[in-house]
Amino acid sequence: MAKQCLGVVVIYLPDTESDPELISDFGFFYNSIYKTLNTRNLETVFIEKLPSKINTCLGYEVEVKPTNFELGVGYVLIGPQRKTKYMSGVVTDIDLLQEIDAFFK
Repeated sequence: MAKQCLGVVVIYLPDTESDPELISDFGFFYNSIYKTLNTRNLETVFIEKLPSKINTCLGYEVEVKPTNFELGVGYVLIGPQRKTKYMSGVVTDIDLLQEIDAFFK
């Protein structure tokens, strides 16, 4: 039997060649947190271009726009009934997991 999806975590970093180290760091961050989120039945999506339409595991589509972020990078938490939280800037994996725990409570 397939796992039930509880929500989606979107990690947004614009596709930019200006800072390859930042892109590499975000890629490492994404790969390190992916398994943890997967065990919590959360789908993860890494996007580089906005606007972007995401077909969620929850059965509906969410459009993420540049105006959703005050800073150039960020995260989107998407829950049931289209509940959504946008977070701008860079956070640690521990801080992101705390935000996720509170959001998906």
